[in-house]
Amino acid sequence: MTPYRLGAALSAALGAPVRMRPDLGQAPVRWTTTVLRDHRVRDAGAVDRLRAMATDLPGATVDAEDLLTFDLDPAGVEAMLAEPLSDTDVAAAGALARDLRDPSRPWLLTRDGRRSTYDDLAALVGDAAARWASARSAGSARVDVAVDDLASATPQNPSFAVLLAHDRLVRGHAPISSGRLVALVGEAPMALADTVRTGRTRPWIRHVEAVATEVLSPRPDPPAATVTWTATRAREAARIVLATGLQTVGVPAPAQI
Repeated sequence: MTPYRLGAALSAALGAPVRMRPDLGQAPVRWTTTVLRDHRVRDAGAVDRLRAMATDLPGATVDAEDLLTFDLDPAGVEAMLAEPLSDTDVAAAGALARDLRDPSRPWLLTRDGRRSTYDDLAALVGDAAARWASARSAGSARVDVAVDDLASATPQNPSFAVLLAHDRLVRGHAPISSGRLVALVGEAPMALADTVRTGRTRPWIRHVEAVATEVLSPRPDPPAATVTWTATRAREAARIVLATGLQTVGVPAPAQI
């Protein structure tokens, strides 16, 4: 059982989305959700059934306040890292991203106060950056990254940051994986499912950016949460998340940059 599969099982039983999230103080081994607490007023009977269901699962506990906690052992973390991203969800997210690239679609360059079209934006910053910026727009017409940043080969350009992080993982130049990176990889199927469920590409794109940020500027783990035994697997799993994010918006993931 992985956090993604637990959330899917609980969602099916509850008839409402259940999103597992990592406890960042103990990432990636501890995951939580408040959905039982949040849903009790609407359907106490369903919550009681889920409480009984969850407490029969290895690693899962539900406290008196309906906070569900799911703890993974090393084998569970390995299984989480091996969780494939749904091809169906990737295709659906890609279709949503393509719809945003309609040449006639108007865009407001929020940081710059200028109105634009997708083609104008692509001419200003390049097609890769324009594709990424449109997909992270949350379905609005606002591009919230400055044009100068989108046109730059720096981490301030979100698409370049993802490309750079992918390059570092491919070439083995990324540091030892942190527990936070492992947790972000574990969350990736859920972030992708959120995008498909809501019809908004932003949750998935921002999640991919978070993975890239953790690769480029990893934060140290608390001593108890350090996960050195997943480093090789985590780096490859993170590379797959980044490559899939690029695939979603139609940007090739080069072997190196």
